[in-house]
Amino acid sequence: MLTMSMEADVAFFEDPQNEKADIAEAILGELSMFHHTFGYYLQGVSKETAVLPKGWEMRLRRFVFGDYGGADARCLEVHDLAIAKLVANRSKDRDFVQALMAQYIALEGILVERALELHESQELVARVISSIHALRPAA
Repeated sequence: MLTMSMEADVAFFEDPQNEKADIAEAILGELSMFHHTFGYYLQGVSKETAVLPKGWEMRLRRFVFGDYGGADARCLEVHDLAIAKLVANRSKDRDFVQALMAQYIALEGILVERALELHESQELVARVISSIHALRPAA
């Protein structure tokens, strides 16, 4: 379940107009030669696409790819990613978070803490917390 997605969301933080994301998606996006060759594709997004808990930027995970000109990527910490997925509330996102929790990659207590750090309505926070509890792995 955790390896099923063919899409990788990419945002360029220093590019508020999303021009780089648009170019990257045109070259590496869905139905591109890259997609055909490697079986996944890039989708350009903006930093504002996901609803994330307070402090997410401090928890980004950094990866530097020396083989690719020193490309510097920062990925969401798994609990922040899971919260964004639960806010989106699509079936595929709930399935993804459930798989993270089943493998103990994302922990229920930390997810609840992060949900409480959302700058959103109480109703949305309550729905996300309810989803976390509903997705809890069977004991």
